[in-house]
Amino acid sequence: MGEHRSIWNMIKTYFATKNINPLTLICQNRAVCGYHCGFLNDSQLWTSALDTLLDLYKQGKIKPQIDIVWSFDDVSIT
Repeated sequence: MGEHRSIWNMIKTYFATKNINPLTLICQNRAVCGYHCGFLNDSQLWTSALDTLLDLYKQGKIKPQIDIVWSFDDVSIT
């Protein structure tokens, strides 16, 4: 038999999920950032993009600071 969906399970899932409000992040000078290489099908293009990022990091022009790490499945954007 298939999975039974109930309102109670949906409510529990909603409250168990971390919610991120973009306006709250902006007011706190925070951001959720990343670099997505999924659409770079050309390996030379992907390598070039990664090399550029690494060069910027080595030059000190970008300084990533990791405050909190969440699993992608644990976050919901509201």
